[in-house]
Amino acid sequence: MTTTADVTALAQADLLLLAAQILTLAESGERPDQVDPQDARLLSERAGLAKPDAVVDCLAELGAIPTSDLRAEQCRLFESPAACPANETVYVRRDKGAILADICGFYHAFGFEHVAGGGEKADFIGCELEYAAMLIVMGERAAMDGDEERVRICREALAGFAADHLGEWLPAFCHRLTASTALSPLAGLAGWLSDLWETVVRQHELPANAGPLSLGPVPDHGDPYECGMCPQAVKGDDELEN
Repeated sequence: MTTTADVTALAQADLLLLAAQILTLAESGERPDQVDPQDARLLSERAGLAKPDAVVDCLAELGAIPTSDLRAEQCRLFESPAACPANETVYVRRDKGAILADICGFYHAFGFEHVAGGGEKADFIGCELEYAAMLIVMGERAAMDGDEERVRICREALAGFAADHLGEWLPAFCHRLTASTALSPLAGLAGWLSDLWETVVRQHELPANAGPLSLGPVPDHGDPYECGMCPQAVKGDDELEN
């Protein structure tokens, strides 16, 4: 039996996938799948977004922009270190190798293949959004089947991934995208994605980000080591904090 909570969670997963698809356009050069405006609004309402029309407006504006212009803007944003990088390791000050290894561990535990869509790194925003959506769907399907153990596993994985990865930098990414893009639909996307994530956190009782929120990428001082075990690396960290 499908409940209201199930419908809400599945709608949230669909919107996470839609956001991931839009944000991956720089790699694929394609537009997001066509979504009927009424369907988009209904999906947004079911997901619990504060402004359901935001998704509708975003999709309408995206449809009016030439594909070449959209791709050029996304390449400028996501491939330039000074614009709006779309990878977790640019925002989070920890050993990059350890971050990527931990993300891949989450992915492998559930058979998620992040390279299938075009070879993006594991910490690419689109990959992390797709993974979170997959966990939500798997958890809801397990609940419908009455598999309480599988529900627990999916919920714990989602909570862990939100605490250690996606939730730690998604707010900063959305803020950066709003401030950096010259295209209003991408700014609109940042707005409703931020709203969506806050809704997902409440709906699934996920841990809120406990660390200080960085509103931009962490500067890369080019240190040869990232684990903080040598004096040069430690000095770089101190400089970042001053």
